[in-house]
Amino acid sequence: CFGLGEALKAQQKFDDAIESFERTVRLKPDHIEAHHNLGLTLLKSGAYDDAIFVFGAAIALNPELDALHNNLGLALHAKGCYEEAISSFQRAVALSPGLYQALHNLALSLKELGKLDEAIATLQQAMRLKPDFPEAHFSYGNLLHQQGRVAEAVASYRHALQLKPDYVLAHSNLVYALNFLPDYTPETIFSEHLEWA
Repeated sequence: CFGLGEALKAQQKFDDAIESFERTVRLKPDHIEAHHNLGLTLLKSGAYDDAIFVFGAAIALNPELDALHNNLGLALHAKGCYEEAISSFQRAVALSPGLYQALHNLALSLKELGKLDEAIATLQQAMRLKPDFPEAHFSYGNLLHQQGRVAEAVASYRHALQLKPDYVLAHSNLVYALNFLPDYTPETIFSEHLEWA
């Protein structure tokens, strides 16, 4: 059942994958990977409440797995429960201080609560751990732009694009941000738009 669930999940047949993982969990209630994959599949399918419940059950089985706390945080964040998401991400980081993905996720939840300085400091920590993490540079650029630090935001978007040249969102935000910089002529901005297109 478990192997079938993984194959179905990889094919994005989420309903069938959920059914397969649920069957595994019923047959073997202590199968931590089945719980985890069930939670991830529910999260991807948008069933946030169910994902939160399943990740909680998995954490009860093994509270020391950082990935479970991180993914519980993702489900809570997706549902808009940012305070609870922050607690989950912080627990993941406490278990594994080098877990840069959890730091990135933590920063996004902090941002949603308007805690921009904390979010920036958290992203800086993630980028120190993983300098070639394009999503962190992109999110950092978004935060800088939100604070009116547009030139720095542009530099962050460019860095994200150097790391991941096909990063469409970073390129989109870059060309948008250029409109707020007086040093860029309309011609330069137009050529950047052509490159993005």
